[in-house]
Amino acid sequence: MLSNKVGIGIVGARNVTGEGVQFTSDIVEKAVNEKMVIYSGGAKGVDVTAQTVALNNGGAVIAYIADSLASKIKKKDITQYVADGRLLLVSDLKPD
Repeated sequence: MLSNKVGIGIVGARNVTGEGVQFTSDIVEKAVNEKMVIYSGGAKGVDVTAQTVALNNGGAVIAYIADSLASKIKKKDITQYVADGRLLLVSDLKPD
C-alpha cells in the first residue's frame, strides 16, 4: 500500500526553469532509487516533473490534485499507473 511507505514531498514552481527541471529530476531519481514514494501536488511545473520522472523510472507517486479525479483518470497512462498500484490520486473535489 503506497500510503504506508516512506516518501518525500516534492512541490514547487509552476513556471520552472530548465535548471529547476534538472534539479527536480535528479532528486526524484535518487529518491526512486531509495524506494521512496514521491508525494506531489500534481500541478504543472515541478509537481508534474516529479510525478513523470518517478513513474518513468519505476517509482510510485501519491498526487494531491486540485481538479477532479474524472478528468485526470481519462488519460490512458494515468489509468495504467493507478491499476499497477504505482499512482494514488487524492482530491477533495467530487469525482466528476
